[in-house]
Amino acid sequence: MLQSLFHIPAFRAEILSYCPPPLPNGTTAHSQCVAFVIELQNIFVLLLKSERMYIDPSPAIQVGGVRKPVREQVKCMEVLSVL
Repeated sequence: MLQSLFHIPAFRAEILSYCPPPLPNGTTAHSQCVAFVIELQNIFVLLLKSERMYIDPSPAIQVGGVRKPVREQVKCMEVLSVL
């Protein structure tokens, strides 16, 4: 699913151009959202620049609040609800 979002040019550009706000006065939920977008940036950069055959999305999924065991498949709607 993240790979599908990566292939939407406008979405990819927004994620890659995101610059986190200054740290003070952020709520926990806000901090979690910022961390999620930063993890998406990491994944998108790897998809752009890496020659890897597989990129593990677990860090973004876990930061995003979807709590599943690493090998358990995460439903698309669970990840989209975080976005």
